[in-house]
Amino acid sequence: MPIVSNIIVSVSADRIEYMHHVMSRFNHNCVSLIEGADTRHRSIYNAVKAIPCGVLKRFVKTEIDITITRYL
Repeated sequence: MPIVSNIIVSVSADRIEYMHHVMSRFNHNCVSLIEGADTRHRSIYNAVKAIPCGVLKRFVKTEIDITITRYL
């Protein structure tokens, strides 16, 4: 199993098609593109939401709580 199996990148909505093109052109199969938001905070939130359940538990030895407040 590789050390890095997937990279999540938050991309602005107006650039996501271009980035899909770049990813396919250079055969970057382990990159997941997530549509960003109006602010950096919300873009990071979108990327964190894209992390599959249980992934952090495999690598974190102690129990942690991550709280993300979503503003609408």
